[in-house]
Amino acid sequence: MACVYWLEEDTKKLWDEMNETARRDLSASRLYYPDCRWDHAVKDWLTLLKSGVVDWRKHSFSHPLFWYCEEEAIIQGNLLLQLSPDDQSRVFRNVIKGLFPHHTKRFCLSQMNAKQFDDVLKEEPLKVYIVLLNPPFHEQLQEIIDRIFTYVSKEDFLNFLLYVVISRIKNECHDYDYVELLKQFWNECPVDFKKYAENSKYFNFLDKALNHDYSSPFKEPNPLGFIFCLLLCI
Repeated sequence: MACVYWLEEDTKKLWDEMNETARRDLSASRLYYPDCRWDHAVKDWLTLLKSGVVDWRKHSFSHPLFWYCEEEAIIQGNLLLQLSPDDQSRVFRNVIKGLFPHHTKRFCLSQMNAKQFDDVLKEEPLKVYIVLLNPPFHEQLQEIIDRIFTYVSKEDFLNFLLYVVISRIKNECHDYDYVELLKQFWNECPVDFKKYAENSKYFNFLDKALNHDYSSPFKEPNPLGFIFCLLLCI
């Protein structure tokens, strides 16, 4: 774990405390998952420790440093802070658009500066808004509701609304008033966005969600094709 979280002092301390047999056994272990960045990080740290290099920044790792950060454990360690702003932005962008857990994407949003956030928002707006549906980002989401219409298509906006209904309202998430949020997006959307939604086969489902009053659970059957809409949003 010390290697994965890029804890230099802890890594060196643990290595110094190992006897020669333990060092040989650890060094002889093979990569069980060649595509796993975690495994590569450990092997590269072992190479560094055996070389006697004092400062890891002067070591030639087998991959660019930003490459290691595109892993859900490594990214939450010390390495991310050592990257250049451009490399950080590259990592954030790839994680937000990639198949990473939502908690990892939330972590990325929490680490971005204003410019990095704007850049990622412009490139992956739908995915950013979906991450912002999670606490603690509801207030930030409120502040940029109107910007979604600048960056997404009518179709993607409809997919986003359906995502809110299916993933939050139907699942009875109580960490926020998602019906009210849905209404805010609907009330602020341009006329052409509304017309597109109203003419879609999903509008009856969406309209019922917009008028949901929480007096009973929202049990409306999911519309045909909704899984495809969700996949577009993930």
